[in-house]
Amino acid sequence: MKRKFAQQIAGASIAYLAVILGFCILHSASITLAIYYGGIVAYVALTRNTAAARSLLRGWSPCLGLAAITVFAAAGPVMYLLWPLAVRPDVDVPAWFAARGLAGPGFWLFAASAAFFNPAMEETLWRGCLTDNPRRPSWIDAAFAGYHIFVMLPLVTLPFCILAFIILGAASWFLRCVQAQTAGLAACYLAHTAADLTIIAALYLRLATT
Repeated sequence: MKRKFAQQIAGASIAYLAVILGFCILHSASITLAIYYGGIVAYVALTRNTAAARSLLRGWSPCLGLAAITVFAAAGPVMYLLWPLAVRPDVDVPAWFAARGLAGPGFWLFAASAAFFNPAMEETLWRGCLTDNPRRPSWIDAAFAGYHIFVMLPLVTLPFCILAFIILGAASWFLRCVQAQTAGLAACYLAHTAADLTIIAALYLRLATT
């Protein structure tokens, strides 16, 4: 049991290592993603948990899956509407993104990774490899939400960071419940993809008008 928990802590730490090294120290989104995705692939290989990746292809439930996709697709519109209230007024957001390689072609490379790689990678790690009792919230949900807040803190006011932490933690718990109910990650993967696509669209629209 202790060995499994230690392995799970190591898996959750990948996101924090990627954000601290890539985003906070090196100020590079591409390096952040390379560390994050490379770390997940290495973790799956070292723990010999390829079943987690294969489960992306199973676990579809029409009712539950469509409901999850609909709910998660609201992430982008909500982000777009709350943007003026949530973003810190003292931050030049376009300049902040540009300084981290998220302007011009860099933004579109980031968008492509969010659409095609991020949902699969994150579901494999956070819902496939890092498992816990879905009947209650878990430290896994807090860890999933927490690493996002590291990225948001320079841009978003503290009250909205707290709100985002609660929402992301609840989303993680919900997806763990979906995974347990469907015995796979297909519904989770598609819901996560819907969220990422709408968030990228909202981000693009806000940056274009800032």
